[in-house]
Parts: sequence; structure tokens; C-alpha cells
Amino acid sequence: MNLMDRWVAHVQRKGDERAARWHQRQQEKAASGQMTFMDRWAARAQRKGDETAARWLELEPLRQLVGSGPVSGPGGSTAVIRVDQSGLWAPRGPAVPAGGSGVGSALLLAYVLIALAIWWVVFRGSYTVHVRTNGCPRKIHVRLPNELAAYHAAADLVSRFQAEGPAALESWRADTVADQR
Repeated sequence: MNLMDRWVAHVQRKGDERAARWHQRQQEKAASGQMTFMDRWAARAQRKGDETAARWLELEPLRQLVGSGPVSGPGGSTAVIRVDQSGLWAPRGPAVPAGGSGVGSALLLAYVLIALAIWWVVFRGSYTVHVRTNGCPRKIHVRLPNELAAYHAAADLVSRFQAEGPAALESWRADTVADQR
């Protein structure tokens, strides 16, 4: 056995001893009911993951029902029903025009940051249901407090529109505002 093999065996033995001590401490903490910061962090991360998975399981059937294309109603009527997050939609592309001065660029950046701050305060987490029909030129926007409420309202409208057609749009708005989940 050469020097390198002995050194590798020594390092492996020390690592195994460290792992055994750590495992022993964890068993003692579990037996005493003591939680460390990392234990609390891991439990919180697990809870957040479970909440996200449960929310996805609840939203996915509604997303499938609402769909992305037009919904057909009686008499050849169609409507496009979709759910979007409310708020400021900035145009894509560079925020600062090419060849701009430093002061003008800083001022533009300040305006954009102020607009984003106002958007965050006003529209924080709200969702909007958009409806456009081909028969009677109608455009309806209803803002709801969360994504689940918006998809419930949109799924309800899809089923009503498929059954009643454009007549469902008159009574739908009052029902969804009263039925915010």
C-alpha cells in the first residue's frame, strides 16, 4: 500500500466519521423536538412547494376549459375569452434611445421606475378577464383579486356562452363581481 492509498483511506475514514456524527446529532435533535434554522427553512420550502402544487392542480382544469382559442356558441356566434394579469404592459425593446444624453436617459429611467412602482401599488396581483365577440362588437374587462377567481369566472363564462350565446354576456358581469372567490 503506497502513501497515496493510505491518504485516501484516511480521508474517507474521516469523512465517514463526520457523517456519522452529523447523523447522530440530527437524531438527537429529532428526539428532543429541537428545530434548527435550516429545519424551519426546509419545512417552509416544502410547504410552499405543496401550496404551489395544489394551486396548479386546481387551476389546470380551469385553464384547459378556458383554452386559448375562440369559444363557439349557438347560432354561429364566437367569443375569445382569456385571463391576463392586470397592469402596465411596457413595449419591448431598448428602454433608452440610441445616442441619448446621460441626463435624458436617467430621467427616462426614473419615469419608468415610477410607473412600475405605481403599477405595483395599484394592480398588485389582480387578474382581468377579457371577452371579445364577433356578433355584437363587445369588449368586457372585469378585474378580479387573484388568478383562481379570474379562471373560475372565465370558466363560468365559457360554459354560459356555449349554452346561451351572446345573451350570457349581459348577466355575466354582475354575477362575477358578486362571486369573487
